[in-house]
Amino acid sequence: MSENIELQTPRENARLVMPDSQDSKTIRPIIGYAQEPLLPLVDACKPLVSIIFNILVYVSIALENTPDNPSDGLTSDESASIHLYTMEWNDGHRSLYSILNETLRKADREQLKPWFKYLKLLLTGACLYPKKTKRRWYNKKQFIIPVSILTAMLILAVVLGSTLGSKSTHNTSGMRFDFLFNSMTTDG
Repeated sequence: MSENIELQTPRENARLVMPDSQDSKTIRPIIGYAQEPLLPLVDACKPLVSIIFNILVYVSIALENTPDNPSDGLTSDESASIHLYTMEWNDGHRSLYSILNETLRKADREQLKPWFKYLKLLLTGACLYPKKTKRRWYNKKQFIIPVSILTAMLILAVVLGSTLGSKSTHNTSGMRFDFLFNSMTTDG
């Protein structure tokens, strides 16, 4: 009576697990996103309204949680685009990162066209992050960014870097996420 029983357990952080692509075709490079104009985050996400549930609500949240002049040198839209990628939807629907990552793994590159404006903004922000930044302090202790956030950003850099062929998206060291700090922190 030895049966193999497989228990299905929910994944706590699906962002860190990348299942094999079910599309057996070779994934071609993404061509065309670089020619898109650099737009504000709201405009860059409008083509995604029919793809991602409540995207404009989450865009507003990301922008509200991002300073007007982020200390990392990015524009507020570039910084908010990265924040939006890291956000988890709390209404039971799939988050942006989940849908984007799945779309990136598909061989049909036509499905990526609605993402081009957002990808342009996201990758511009990822490429422009400074290599070195000052340490952040809170109550005289160094503030440490949770490993899950850093891991998610590293995966973003690796997935998009390898898929898009960009050599500059690997510069994840020294990233600061102003949307996580808001006014809680001060430079030390």
